[in-house]
Amino acid sequence: MRVEGSYDFDVPRQDVWDALRSPEFLSSCIPGAHEVRTNGHDSYDLTVSVQVAGFTGNASANIAVADEVELESYRLTIEGRGAGVGVKGEGALEFTEIDGERTRVDVDGDAKVSGFAARLSQPLLRGAAKMMMNDFFGRLKSKLENT
Repeated sequence: MRVEGSYDFDVPRQDVWDALRSPEFLSSCIPGAHEVRTNGHDSYDLTVSVQVAGFTGNASANIAVADEVELESYRLTIEGRGAGVGVKGEGALEFTEIDGERTRVDVDGDAKVSGFAARLSQPLLRGAAKMMMNDFFGRLKSKLENT
């Protein structure tokens, strides 16, 4: 399943970069997050409550950062499990400075869903993934621009 999006922030690129690399900041932006912990260099473990298409439950995941080019881009790998559902994914984030004081983050990735959720239709899964991504980046935008 393909996931992609473009998100604009009215703050400098360094602020967006730092927020997306901070476990504390991430935990306040991830919908349903209970905890985000650093697990070694460039790796995070998280626990979340999820509610997608009638499915509700807790999940745990590992997120690893790779191929980092400071203030420009990095690649994420995500592997998560919970209550009969599994997700594996990989995505690229690119950071573009706009007019010196604004930032655009472009996200492009793929995810594979297994278990119960894999039986749902692809458009429903894609819509749920897009909704969760928009929710996350909306929270990030609100926190960054209102601090």
